[in-house]
This record gives sequence, C-alpha cells and structure tokens, in this order.
Amino acid sequence: MARINLAFCIHSHQPTGNFPWVFRNAYDRAYRPFLEVVRRHPHIKVVLHYSGSLLTWLEENRLEIFDNISYLVRQGRAEMLTGGFYEPILAIIPERDTLGQITYLTEYLKRHFDADPKGLWLTERVQHAALSRGPTGATGRSEGRRGDRPGGVLRGALRGAGT
Repeated sequence: MARINLAFCIHSHQPTGNFPWVFRNAYDRAYRPFLEVVRRHPHIKVVLHYSGSLLTWLEENRLEIFDNISYLVRQGRAEMLTGGFYEPILAIIPERDTLGQITYLTEYLKRHFDADPKGLWLTERVQHAALSRGPTGATGRSEGRRGDRPGGVLRGALRGAGT
C-alpha cells in the first residue's frame, strides 16, 4: 500500500473579550483533549496555531496546557505557526502593523515554547499580493508558490521581522 503524508494543522482562536465561559468550555472540550490525544500517539505530528488572545487567556487561566505544547515542540511532533497576534486581517492593516503583529506572536512563541515558526496562519484566508512578498519584501520562496495555500508569508518574511 502506498504511503501518504498529511499536513495536519489545527487553528485555535478566541477573540479578546470573549465570555470567560466560552474560553473555559473550548479548553475543556477541545484544546486540552486534543493535545492529550496527540501526546498519547507518538506517530502523530501536527502543526499548531494559537492566536495571541487565546494564548494570553491560557497563560493566565490554564497554564498547564503550555507544558503539553512545549513537550510536543521539543519532541519535534508539533510545529507552531505564527500570525497576527490579535488575528487581524493582515491585508487591510498598515504594513508596519502587520509586521508588529507577526513579530509579537513570533517572539511570544519563541519565549514560551522555544518554537521557531516557519509558517503563518493567514486570518480568514484573506490574501493580498503584498503578503505573498511578506512585510520585508522577500519570503525566500519561489514565485510559483505565492498564495497557493494558507500561510503565504513564510520564513523569509519572519527572518526580517525583528529588524
């Protein structure tokens, strides 16, 4: 039987200011159980994206999930995606704000999970040609790969994010 590879990416988000019971319910029914299942199955690798607003709530209210995420990252079983910290639609905010949002989440992921994001979650999949080039004008990707999937701003753009 032929073997296939599947890229399994999970996006988790709650907007800033959402009702506390919504955060708690989503954590109890989705976020925590999902990571527990992944952790029990060492052959499963995932790509994870958490919005900054959700990570902030988790850090303040359910810090134990950070241990599960960190464990999976250290084991090479989870790759973290960056993105806009507060889930803005990047195509409609000024370039300096796009860069700031991406930098803020990227640095948060490095600080809390020792993660080196290589991709970006594109909020609402709203694409714009400038995002394909990245905030610094170069993604390090061939022109043929621009915009062909979510996460069009990749490593090259992030490399320049802190400069």
